Amino acid sequence: MIYDFILASQSPRRKELLANILIEPKEILVSDIDEAPLKHELPNEYVKRVAREKALFVLKNNPNRTILSCDTIVAMGIRIMQKPENREDAKNTLQKLSGRSHKVISSVCMVKKDGKISQKTITSRVVFKRLSDVEIEEYLDTNEWCDKAGGYGIQGYASCFVRKIIGSYSNIVGLPIMETKNLLNSEIK
Repeated sequence: MIYDFILASQSPRRKELLANILIEPKEILVSDIDEAPLKHELPNEYVKRVAREKALFVLKNNPNRTILSCDTIVAMGIRIMQKPENREDAKNTLQKLSGRSHKVISSVCMVKKDGKISQKTITSRVVFKRLSDVEIEEYLDTNEWCDKAGGYGIQGYASCFVRKIIGSYSNIVGLPIMETKNLLNSEIK
């Protein structure tokens, strides 16, 4: 079913997650914002700000429309694990995640037609097994790490690295579905 909102995201995973619950945005537009963390910005503050800025960027050229955006990050403590810039960066990130627990934080932001902003931020915890150098290299060869927060996608090859998940699986993929559906239901009928 087509819902009357704009999805401010270029992520095919977000579109797929929405399709799984029979929601299709009327339009998909990409937000072109600077996603660099601000100095001393904590992970929760960062993800909320970026999700809000994505929605507001699309709203500028689409007034009186409902905009839905999301940002997802991987964090270890207060360190934000950005999308790797290259293979070596991805390798370093996976070595840091190896055998440890990390957080996946998503913030879903909806700007309603009346301009009111609603936002939900969700945290899940993921525990990786200890990764061998061979496992890391095999994963890097898949190129799944490209354009992924924390250098991995749980829905692919990296699923064999996961010992434990606490929280929402869809959040880890990139869009917390329960919270997103609730936000959409509050606006779109």
